[in-house]
Amino acid sequence: MFKKFFIIVTFLALASLNSFAQPQAPTPHVDVFEIKGAEPFTFEATYPAKVRAVNTATVVAKVSGTIMKQYVNEGDFVNKDDMLFKIDDEVYSAEVEVIKSQLEVAKVKLEQAKTDFARVSKSYKENVVSEQDYDNARFALAQAQANVALINSQLKRAQIDLSYTNILATEKGFAGIKMVDIGDYVTPGTPVIQLTDSTKVYVDFSLPDRDFEKIRTSLNDLSNITMGIQNKQYLSGKITFIDSKMDERTSTVKVRALYDNKERVLTPGMFIRLNLNISTSEQLVKLPQKAILQNPNGIVCFAIDDNNTVNVKPVQIVESKNDFYFVKGPFKPNEKIVLNNFFRIKPGAKVIVDKIIQQEEN
Repeated sequence: MFKKFFIIVTFLALASLNSFAQPQAPTPHVDVFEIKGAEPFTFEATYPAKVRAVNTATVVAKVSGTIMKQYVNEGDFVNKDDMLFKIDDEVYSAEVEVIKSQLEVAKVKLEQAKTDFARVSKSYKENVVSEQDYDNARFALAQAQANVALINSQLKRAQIDLSYTNILATEKGFAGIKMVDIGDYVTPGTPVIQLTDSTKVYVDFSLPDRDFEKIRTSLNDLSNITMGIQNKQYLSGKITFIDSKMDERTSTVKVRALYDNKERVLTPGMFIRLNLNISTSEQLVKLPQKAILQNPNGIVCFAIDDNNTVNVKPVQIVESKNDFYFVKGPFKPNEKIVLNNFFRIKPGAKVIVDKIIQQEEN
């Protein structure tokens, strides 16, 4: 009996000493990030872009002559058909007057031919004149009519040439640097000035293939897309063209946007930074980057339940922005994700939460 009692006491004493030698590890403390849950993801990115004018027209001379007057100054805004330059029209005016005189003579001859034909026709019916005389009168009338038509065409052409001595704006726009001066001799096709309508401009940029794949479906609804110009956020554009093929050399897709530029904030030819913002239909969770871990089983994070027990959550990273990842995963609203002390925690273990960081604060 004493021997058994001694053994029990000895066992308890050893157990007590062993417990003293290896004390139980304290429960780890952690900070957590409380998520809202999955939300529609907004894609945001910035790309280099180039500004192009919607309309650019080079005005050319259409007739030969000497520039006599200039009605436009470089940088002026002109409307279509505004007067720009005047070519010496003396020769063209004289040509119009000559052809008008020829037309009057032709009309007199036509009236004479009509009268002759009427008289010969009456005599022919009365068998007074021969058939040959009748044919001659008929042919003379037809010739006189054709001559009037021909001279009318010549007059119209001469009047057009005369009108071309007024060099007019072919489109509305801002006048560039003039290419001719008063006294210069021009010929048809001589450029005189360039007009650029920059009240609206195109902005061309390229989407990398990785970004294009993320937003491909969202591009079907252009109303979900807003674009700003870096440092000019009050400008807003709309996508008007998406190329149907990808450039194999650069792995990019060409995109064109249209911007209202009445204040001439953007200048055609300039390079800018374009901010693209697209609301997608994809539901993602926003997590701090420090909450995401890479282990042999993949990309994970640690979540704690209502009992402060640690659980492993596999995630898929879709996008990163600043210090956050946008991820897919089996999350619940208001779930708490561990942010630190990863070496002291393990799945199924308890933790003590020191600080809860709300998503709204980030």
